Amino acid sequence: MLQDAELILLFDPNCGWCYGAHPALAALHAASPLPWRLLPTGLFAGAADVAQQDAYFWRSDMQIRERTGMAFSEAYRDRILGSDRVSLDSTQTTLAWHLVARQCPKQVLAVLQRVQALRYVDGVHCDATAIASLAEAFGLDPAALQAAFQQGWPASLQHEVAQARALMLQLNLRGVPVLLLRRGSDLTIVPNALLFQNPAELVEFVSRNV
Repeated sequence: MLQDAELILLFDPNCGWCYGAHPALAALHAASPLPWRLLPTGLFAGAADVAQQDAYFWRSDMQIRERTGMAFSEAYRDRILGSDRVSLDSTQTTLAWHLVARQCPKQVLAVLQRVQALRYVDGVHCDATAIASLAEAFGLDPAALQAAFQQGWPASLQHEVAQARALMLQLNLRGVPVLLLRRGSDLTIVPNALLFQNPAELVEFVSRNV
């Protein structure tokens, strides 16, 4: 069945729980021979800024850190959450992931983790400077990537988001992250709790269900 099976991750790069799932996803990526398809949902793309709610967001982030061990830095707390208006809009981060991932198809998860780290570790917004750092991290041409970034969402990214939303509608899904195991035309929703606990349990579940 391996020849017609794949893992599909539905995500938004500005979703804290998507960031928190990285240890389990990385372990699965290392252990499983299955190909991956990452589909951004655009969940927070175009989201309006919200009034500062540092305590609320930080409390939620600390819950994610406690369950997954993923770092949320003081730079993130000060520069992102500490602003008068907190930006949730993932339009730019989704674009950044897409542009780099298309040039690094074997590193799509690593690209996602680095894009997420811009916000949660470096405490910076996804701008031209951040794009240059991403390019350098993955051995790409910074000027070319910045030029593509200025063009906005290409048709290929819009198509990926449409695919993700169609799957969410088909499976009656409401939030992210969601990991799907596809075998032929059959789709299995991987239990969400497995993304935030012992990574070995996620690896075992996928291996057992392929």
